[in-house]
Amino acid sequence: MKLNKIIMQSGEDKSQVIPTGIPSLDRMLGGLHVGHVITIGARPAMGKTAFVASLIRNIGIMGKVPTGVLSLEHKELEMARRLWAAEFGWRKTPKPRQQLIIDSKMCQEQANAISLLQNIGFENPIEKKNEYKRMMTEAPVWIEHSFIMTMDEVVSRMERLKKTNNVRVIVIDSLDLIYSGVKNAEQEQAMKNLVLAAERLQVAVLLTSGLNREVEYRVGNIPTLSNLRGGYSTETLTSAVVFIYRPEYYGILEDECGSTVDKAQLYVAKNGFGDTGHIRLDFTERSRFEDTPIVIPEQPLLMNDEDYYNIPF
Repeated sequence: MKLNKIIMQSGEDKSQVIPTGIPSLDRMLGGLHVGHVITIGARPAMGKTAFVASLIRNIGIMGKVPTGVLSLEHKELEMARRLWAAEFGWRKTPKPRQQLIIDSKMCQEQANAISLLQNIGFENPIEKKNEYKRMMTEAPVWIEHSFIMTMDEVVSRMERLKKTNNVRVIVIDSLDLIYSGVKNAEQEQAMKNLVLAAERLQVAVLLTSGLNREVEYRVGNIPTLSNLRGGYSTETLTSAVVFIYRPEYYGILEDECGSTVDKAQLYVAKNGFGDTGHIRLDFTERSRFEDTPIVIPEQPLLMNDEDYYNIPF
């Protein structure tokens, strides 16, 4: 096709970009791009599933964008609980179980539901619970789980989710289990099939991936592209690679930006939509990733001439 026709057809189609709900990440990536695959990589306990749960909450529940979740690691109910935690909180340290006081206006079914959430570590947000529960009920989010799923089956489920529910975003958690038992020679073709499916179905794909153990022996423990599972194929065939890094996990409690407690950094190591770099986020008590608020220092008031000459010395 001639260049001018390509340019005229492309234009600036905002429907092809889906905001993540994290402004700093959207500024760097331009949002999630339909037809592309973005890989989220991290070592265990960095918060891969919590991060994608934050994005599902922002995109699917709050933004009402049809979203499909193919979860290999967590069952449907576990993933739903993580979405609840992203809104209301999850205690990071065990606390004594609180005795639930059943209000006379609360039916036994509601009391049992809240008690269940308390028992597995959730806070008890009675005031907002019903409203968010309604939003979760109405949210265009579909979760499917299987511990054993080949890339061909992943693509098949993507096709079905697109056909039956017209999803625009698909989250796959995680690549490690898809590649389990797959030979290195077959991994490149598997990744090609995923990338081609994303383009053909016109969906934005978020793919989580573990990292090899070399990260643990590197000074600073900051991941690089060479640490990706799937190696060269994952690095070259996906449009962007974002690493999650929490210094606090490695006992680093302060860096050049200040305290690292409850903080996380996203390293955009590959970006087909713009520059690479890193983003500093809050990893809140809600197990949710959010932009760190920018504190603007107070500016000294400027005095006019009359004020200047009236200063009492």
